[in-house]
Amino acid sequence: MAHSEDPDKVIDGIKTRKEIDLPAAIVACQDALEQYPDEARFHYQLGAALYYHASAGDVDAALNNLRAASDRGYRQATFVLGYIYSLNDKVPQDLCRTGHLWQRTLSQGHPWSKFWFAKHQLNGSFKNCSFYVSRADIDRYVMSFAALDLDESAERRTDELIALLKETRAEEARARANGNN
Repeated sequence: MAHSEDPDKVIDGIKTRKEIDLPAAIVACQDALEQYPDEARFHYQLGAALYYHASAGDVDAALNNLRAASDRGYRQATFVLGYIYSLNDKVPQDLCRTGHLWQRTLSQGHPWSKFWFAKHQLNGSFKNCSFYVSRADIDRYVMSFAALDLDESAERRTDELIALLKETRAEEARARANGNN
């Protein structure tokens, strides 16, 4: 069950959850983990399948598997954990945790972390968090994401992110001109 945007996938990924037989994927991942219990990719795939298929009890198992994959260095798992904590869907929203997780994947070169981290930072989602992100870092994330050769979806996201960056910088300039730092 490879995600199409997983930079470390070993096969072509799927585009939508509708393409997945989740119960079969869960069984296949569990079988794979029985044979290879330390394989981070299998923990990630099981965690993702459980989360997508989640009933109340499966969420904890999903998060545990995603954390196991993340702890083993699987950057897509770390990214997805951050994404889950950004949603306020099946777990309480924790944007600071999201930011910390995405900072980790930024340092690992995860391509979509550049987009989502920059977007959340520019939207002010991380304003109450304990980490500092410079304007230069955000500019670098935006420009490096724009330089990636991804898919059509990424091109639309790039346009969205550049527009948000320009809007944010214009607001900052107006605030400085009005003496509001």
